[in-house]
Formats: sequence, C-alpha cells, structure tokens
Amino acid sequence: MKSTKKNSVKAGEKAPFAQRHPRINFVIGLALLVILVFVAILLIWLIFSCLGNGIEHLVDFLKKFVSTTDKVIIVAMITGMVSIVGVVFTSVIAKIIDSRYNVKSIYMIKERHRMNNL
Repeated sequence: MKSTKKNSVKAGEKAPFAQRHPRINFVIGLALLVILVFVAILLIWLIFSCLGNGIEHLVDFLKKFVSTTDKVIIVAMITGMVSIVGVVFTSVIAKIIDSRYNVKSIYMIKERHRMNNL
C-alpha cells in the first residue's frame, strides 16, 4: 500500500499555499496579527487622547459659562436637565416593564386557548 498524507491533494491538482509553505504561512499570519494589535493600540490611544482633549475643552467652557452666567439661571438649567433625564429614564423603565407584561399576557392567552381546545 502506498502511504498517503492527511489532506493530500489529488493527482494533477495544485496544493493550497498553506499546505505547500506552512512556515511562510505562519510568518505571514504572525505579521498580520502583530500589525492588527499595533493598529488597535494606536486607535485606542487616539480615542483616549481625543476624549481627554474634549473633556478639557468642556471643563474650560463650563468654567467660563459659570463665571459669566447668573446663578439662578444655572440652577434652572441643572433642574431642567435632571427633569429631562428623569423622564427619559422613567420612560425606558416603563417600556421594559410593559414588554415583560405583554410577554406574560400573550403566554397566558396561548395557554388559556390551549386548555380550552383540549
């Protein structure tokens, strides 16, 4: 009997690159992995540096805004923002509770219908 290798290629067909050159394939894969990790680290650094600059600009803007604006207006703006956040938060919680209730009621309707058909 002839010895055949695993994943052997039929006569006349050309073997894939990965089978013909496994070491080169490994080196190319490793190089691509290193490049991807380097690019990911670079993107993370860029995002954090942009966020840092944005936060610094926001703090400078708020310092100038607070120093030039009357205190009553600042309190009114803070109260308005808290109210808006509260309404949005309450709305999201209400939607979650409503969807859970609807799922339970649909299940109960199906069960009632199934029991009546027995």
